[in-house]
Amino acid sequence: MSKYFLCKLKNRALIQLWGKDSFKFLQSLTTNDLNKIIPESDFILHKNLPENILCNNYDSYIYDINNKTTNYEKSAVGLPSLFLLNNGKILYDCFIYNIKYSYEKNLFFSLFYIDCNIHILNFLLDLLEKRKLSCDVYFKNIKNINVYQFLSYTSLFNLHKK
Repeated sequence: MSKYFLCKLKNRALIQLWGKDSFKFLQSLTTNDLNKIIPESDFILHKNLPENILCNNYDSYIYDINNKTTNYEKSAVGLPSLFLLNNGKILYDCFIYNIKYSYEKNLFFSLFYIDCNIHILNFLLDLLEKRKLSCDVYFKNIKNINVYQFLSYTSLFNLHKK
């Protein structure tokens, strides 16, 4: 018998974020250091891929997480982070993930995925749009992917005990 199970989180949503400036854009908006999931030097080194790899918003569906034809590495660590107002008050909490998609031997590009509460999804998308300005950054809500949590049976047992 397995000691773990998957629990679908119905109150979570995913935002996909990509573009040449996506690392610096997210780094400037969130409280945690993105270097913990992908070093900035790696991101900058491989950001100058041919323009036709992911050239616009409409091509991004090719690189969704569940596409079996795309080679990618999954980052094992999600990074908890916060979005703040200019005065330092907390707006939203989230988890940020990075997935590296392979292009050729040593070339890859990275997409970020923001896991947030479904009730703040539209507010967060509006915030990203307002802060985008002239950055080369694109983002969209990923509707065909669900968020799951990996739980142990002991945590489930403790919930029923209360």
